[in-house]
Amino acid sequence: MTTRDPDTIYLQYGKQNKYSWATVIGILESRGIFTNYHLELITARSSIESVLDRVQSSNANHHFFFFTVNSYYARKILKSIKNVHEFRQQHGLGGKVHILAGGPHANIRPGEILASGADYVFSKEGEIALVEFFNQFYGGNEGHANLRSQDFPRAIPNCYFMNISTSTMEFTHEAPLVSLDDYPPVAVKHRMFRPIEITRGCPHGCNFCLTPQIFGYASRHRSVENVVCWVQRAVQLKYRRVWFTAPNALAYGSKGSKPNPPVMEKMLKGLKAIDGLEEIYFGTFPSEIRPEFVTREVLDAITPYITNDTFVMGAQSASPRILKSSHRGHTIEDVWNAVDIITSHGNKVDIDMIFGLPSETAEDVGLNIEFIKKVLERPGIRIHGHVFMPLIGTTFEHESPGTIVPELAKIIGHYTKLGRIFGQHFHQVYRATRFARQARDMPKA
Repeated sequence: MTTRDPDTIYLQYGKQNKYSWATVIGILESRGIFTNYHLELITARSSIESVLDRVQSSNANHHFFFFTVNSYYARKILKSIKNVHEFRQQHGLGGKVHILAGGPHANIRPGEILASGADYVFSKEGEIALVEFFNQFYGGNEGHANLRSQDFPRAIPNCYFMNISTSTMEFTHEAPLVSLDDYPPVAVKHRMFRPIEITRGCPHGCNFCLTPQIFGYASRHRSVENVVCWVQRAVQLKYRRVWFTAPNALAYGSKGSKPNPPVMEKMLKGLKAIDGLEEIYFGTFPSEIRPEFVTREVLDAITPYITNDTFVMGAQSASPRILKSSHRGHTIEDVWNAVDIITSHGNKVDIDMIFGLPSETAEDVGLNIEFIKKVLERPGIRIHGHVFMPLIGTTFEHESPGTIVPELAKIIGHYTKLGRIFGQHFHQVYRATRFARQARDMPKA
């Protein structure tokens, strides 16, 4: 009797998506999807196409190809989806190869992903949808038998699919927002780690950002006990450093617009007590901070426990008008106040600025230049430069990509030589223009 290969999940694992996959695989681990349905995981370090020969030679019943699509790399990823779809057609594997996709772009143009060959596109949060997909696909039965529920795929929340009989895209239904404590932040069994997501959702709604459209405007926090528990498990597998993911690290534990120092201190103190955890990075990438949340009480609460002495703070512009038109929700006075508090506390700060934001005038550029000169007179301050990129799905989606005018370029060049300004801002001018052009050419689906 021929032994049948296990059904397999394939995903491309690289720098752009490794954090996403750690979350996805952790979700499936936690709900027993791999064990219940005898699934194997294959990660392709180069391209997803590199594993197609393996699919052709396998006698498994089903192969699931996972893709996470962000708008900037959409063309490249959609090409990979198309390649897998065409491979499936050429080799008559229509009933065996299944293409699943999610990511930011899935929330904006799911039809484009389906048109490239994907079978199921998951929007918003994927925790409930992914687990339900496999349970519905296998009919809740262990083993390889394909006993799909009669409601498949309509019973799967947050899912777009093509109705074959009508040739139209359909959406199933929305899932409720999840509690972060209900799902792991990492995939322990497959040793896939990432910064711990401690907060999801953002109440600020900056016009250049997509976060609230995907995760909502209310902040949801992973509990202190849950954070400590998962880091302890990771440390047992030689995970020696911990970072965090949050729209604003200093909002952890807060219910609104004010920080909650006791909760932050409780979490960091709990992590500091973990034997084997050597370094804790909080308030730095990818858990930057907002200026209006910086207080002396906050720094007193967190600095005894963290490794980094530099915080990464989003200012974005020194122009009050641009801050208001971008819906930033803070003032330039808040930025200066935060700089004063951080530096007087003996810490350093890297300040994020976005050059070329929509409706920026010569006067606004002048305010940015004045701010750069003045703030860089102080030790321990650097500017991290960015150029505005009109992300699909944001309020600023249809605005022109940012540029760096000559007067500003001269100042940036001067301070870059001194090591006080850093970033890929000049290259981003080209990237933003190319991205905006590609976005205009994409079908609006």
